[in-house]
Amino acid sequence: MTLKNMEIVGERRTGFASFIIMKCNMCNLEKEIQTVFDKCNINESGVMGIINIGSGYSHLEQFSSALDIPCMSQKTYSKYHDKVCHAWEDKSLETMAKAAKEERELAIAAGEISSDGIPLITVVCDGSWAKRSYRCNYTSLSGLADIVGYRTKKVSFVGIKNKYCVVCKKAEAHHVAAKQHECFKNWTGSSTSMEAAIILEGFLCSIKMHGLIYDKMVADGDSSCYKKENYLRMRWAVSKAIQYRKKENCSIDEKICHLKLDILNGPSHIFGEHKNCLKSGYFCQEPFIEKDNDFCSFKLTNLHDSLMTHVRYLANHANSLIFDVDNNIVEQFNAVVAKFIGGKRINFCKKRSYIGRCAAAVVSHNTKRPMYEAYKQLLGRSPGKYAKRIEMRNRQRLLRMRESANERNIIRSARKLNFSFSQKDKYYGPHCNKPDMTPENYEISKEAYLKDNMNMAEKEIQEIEENTRIQSQSQLWFSERRKRVTASKFYTICTKLPYTSRKSLVRSIIQPKDFSSAATDYGVKHETDAIKCLSKKIEKEIIKCGLFIDQELQFLAATPDGVIDKDSIVEVKCPYSSRNMSPQDGIESRKILFWKKDGTVNKNHKWFFQIQGQLHITKRLYCYFAVWTPLGLKMEIIEKQDNFWNNRMLDKLQSFYIDCMLPELIDSRLDRNMDIREPSYVENAINKRKADLSARKICKKKKKV
Repeated sequence: MTLKNMEIVGERRTGFASFIIMKCNMCNLEKEIQTVFDKCNINESGVMGIINIGSGYSHLEQFSSALDIPCMSQKTYSKYHDKVCHAWEDKSLETMAKAAKEERELAIAAGEISSDGIPLITVVCDGSWAKRSYRCNYTSLSGLADIVGYRTKKVSFVGIKNKYCVVCKKAEAHHVAAKQHECFKNWTGSSTSMEAAIILEGFLCSIKMHGLIYDKMVADGDSSCYKKENYLRMRWAVSKAIQYRKKENCSIDEKICHLKLDILNGPSHIFGEHKNCLKSGYFCQEPFIEKDNDFCSFKLTNLHDSLMTHVRYLANHANSLIFDVDNNIVEQFNAVVAKFIGGKRINFCKKRSYIGRCAAAVVSHNTKRPMYEAYKQLLGRSPGKYAKRIEMRNRQRLLRMRESANERNIIRSARKLNFSFSQKDKYYGPHCNKPDMTPENYEISKEAYLKDNMNMAEKEIQEIEENTRIQSQSQLWFSERRKRVTASKFYTICTKLPYTSRKSLVRSIIQPKDFSSAATDYGVKHETDAIKCLSKKIEKEIIKCGLFIDQELQFLAATPDGVIDKDSIVEVKCPYSSRNMSPQDGIESRKILFWKKDGTVNKNHKWFFQIQGQLHITKRLYCYFAVWTPLGLKMEIIEKQDNFWNNRMLDKLQSFYIDCMLPELIDSRLDRNMDIREPSYVENAINKRKADLSARKICKKKKKV
C-alpha cells in the first residue's frame, strides 16, 4: 500500500484541530492525519489569544467565520478556557511571590525592618469592578483589589470577590439542588464593600504569604477634594507648598506643621488678604491687608464655608501629603485588568472567566509578556516566533517611550471630567467611611475652626444681620445658621433628658431637611398679618431684622420676627390648632399652652425658652410676644430674665455645642456616611437606663411567677 492508494473519505474536528480521514482503496484500511502538530496546542492558543485581547467565545466565533474557518463549540471552548485560566492563575501566584521577594530584599537593604526582624514595605492599593459604574450604579457582580509594591511597582497580592455563580443561580430559578460543581461565589455583601474587604485580607496574610509587613499604604481613599470643583489655582498652591516643604531641612513633624499652615493660609493668599504670607516667608512677600480685600467680601458668602471645609480636610491630611506620592501604578494595573475583561463591557462574572482574566492581568503587568509566560506554564515551551516577536516589539516600544518621557520630563495635563454621585455609599466614593481625626489633629482643627468662624468683630456681626434680613431667601442666612445653635432649638436642647440621644438633633441643625406641613404653611402665610396687627395695636413700627449672632458666645444665634426701637424685639405665632377660635378660647381649651389658665406665662413652654434666648443674643430688654388667629390677637410683653438664662439655659447650650455639634462641624461623620458621635456621658446614661429597664422587666417576670 502506498499513498497513491489512499483516498480522503472524511474529516474529524476537535476545535480548531482537524484530522483528515484517509482510506486505502485496496485493503479498506483507514488512517488519520493531523493538520497540526499538537491538537491541544492550537485550541489552547486560540483561547489564550482571545482572552489576551479581552474578548470571549462570541467574538472568537465571529472572527473565525470572517476567515471562513470552522470554530470550536461552546463546550470545547469552556474546556480549554478552564485550562488556560488555571495556567494563568498558577503563573500569577508565581509572579506575585517573585515581586514580593524583590520588595523584601529592597526593604532589607534600606534597613526597613520591624523589631521582630520582618521587612517593612510601602504598598499602593486600589480596587476595580468587572462592570462600569459611571459613578452612580455600584452593582457589579465581581470585583478585585490589588496591592502593589511601591518600589518594584509590581503586584504582590490580588483578591477577587464574586457575588454570582451561574450554576447555583439556574438551580435556584428551577427550585432544585445545584449539581456538584466548582462554585466561584465567595461574597454576599455589597459591591462597594469588596475593595476594603480584599485589601484587609491582603494585609492579614502578608507575613504568611510573603514574609513581610505592609507598613505604609498609599491609596486614593476614593474621596478627593479636587472632585469638589476646587479648581487649579488652589490645587497649584497646595502642590507648590508640598514640593517646598518636603525638601526643608527639619524634622518630619515640623514639615507637616508648616505644610498644614500653608494650606490653611491658601485662600487668604489667593484672595489677596495675605494674612500669614510673611510668616511662611518663601512664596509671597505681600503684607497683610486687613481691610478692602476680596477675602473680606468672600467671607460673607456661602461659598466661603464650603471652600474652607475642603481646605481644612486637606490640611488635616498634611501628614500624608508631605510624602508627595500617588497611586498611579495601581491605576495602571487596573487598566490592564480592564483590557483583559473587554473594557468592562462584557459580563465575564458568571463562572471562572473573571478570575482567570484577572490572573492574566497580573502576569501581564508583572512580566510584560503574558503569552510567553502562559505558554511556558501550560505547555512547557515557548510560543511561536510571531507571538514572541510581537511581545518583544511591544516591550521595546514601552521602554523607548519611558526613556523619551524621562529625557523630555513630560508633564501631561489631565482631562477634566465632571462626575456626579447620585447616592451616598459607606463603602465607596466621597462619602465612604473613614476613621475619625486623631485627638491631636482634632484640637488643632477645632482651634482653627473657632478662630475662623466664631471670632468675628462687631462690624462683621452687624453686616451679617443686615445681609440676612430676607431670611430664608438668603444663602448666607442658611449657612450661618448651620454653624450655630439658634433660638428655635433652645427648648429642645435645654430639656433633653440625660439618657436621650442628641444625634437626631445635631443632624437637624447641620443638615436640615425641607419640611412643609399644613401648620408651617399656615404660619408662614399669616406671619405678615400678625405683625401688621401687632404694630397697629401697640402703635409702633416693627422693623424687619436678620440673623443676630451673640457677640460673646458666637455659636448662638437668633432671628426674631422684628425689632422695635433700641430695646425691644418682636415674636409672633400663628397656631394652626387655634385657627378657628380666638386666642383666649385657645388658652381655655388648652390648644395654646404658653399661658396658664389663670393668665400667667408658662415659663416651661418652648416659646418662653426661645424668647429668653432671643433677648439675650440681641441684648434687648423686652419682647413683644403675640399669638394671632383670624378671630383676634393676644399680646404679652416678656422681660429679659438673666437668672432664667444662667440657671436653666447657658450651661446646657454650651455643652451641647462643644460636645455634640462642634465635632460634627469639624470632622463630619455624616459626610462619611457614619453614625453621629454621642458624648461619653450621654452614652453612659443611655446604657445605664437600658440596664435599669432590663432589671425592672426581670423583676416583674419574677413577681408574676
